[in-house]
Amino acid sequence: MIRTNTVQLARSCVCYQFVSLIIGLWMFCIVGDIYGQEQKSNSTKIVDGEIVLDIVQSDERHNVFLVRPTEGNITRFAGSVKPEWSQIRSSTPGIRSCDSKPTSISPDQRFAAECLGTVAPTNVGSKPDHFILRETGSKRILYQGDLPDAIIDSLWSRDSQAIAVLTMTVHVSLNPRYWFYALSGHPMQYETYFLHVIDVPAGNLTTFKVPLEASVSAGYLLAWQEGEKTSGQK
Repeated sequence: MIRTNTVQLARSCVCYQFVSLIIGLWMFCIVGDIYGQEQKSNSTKIVDGEIVLDIVQSDERHNVFLVRPTEGNITRFAGSVKPEWSQIRSSTPGIRSCDSKPTSISPDQRFAAECLGTVAPTNVGSKPDHFILRETGSKRILYQGDLPDAIIDSLWSRDSQAIAVLTMTVHVSLNPRYWFYALSGHPMQYETYFLHVIDVPAGNLTTFKVPLEASVSAGYLLAWQEGEKTSGQK
């Protein structure tokens, strides 16, 4: 009788644990779905418009890309660089070369972007650039983090509600055709670019990888067009 009761008790415990697990997973899914909807709603409301960036190769070839944070996509622009893009860019300079501890103030003067880093953050063994977003006239930090790349440019949205940070990583080609260069002390290097878009009030970060691998190139943020879509994509 004691053995039978023990078996039944064990089965009841297993059944209770299984039911508890199912209920827990169900509650987790509901909460996670609600949280995801709130985050998506906040980002869609604040990070608006279209960011234009340009990767210029050594032969002066321009590679223009359009990034739409609300849609979560990056597309290549088939047309040429537009002169008016240089006029759209905010008069506030972006941050570059983090070893000089640069600061960029938002158009409404309420926020400041800063970064700390070494002279050559892409070298092996170097520390990653550290990005900081804070309120001006205050020590309150809105966002900070180590970016695993070198920060090469930044651009505020015109309403100061978001900031785009362009970064770059460098890797050596393992292609046998370039082994001679490596043995001579000048390995063939390639650059990969990433655009990090930060929602200032919420502190959310979204990262886009630029679909281009270039050698001996430079990257620039050209404009942040709010509420517009540029034609001539491919």
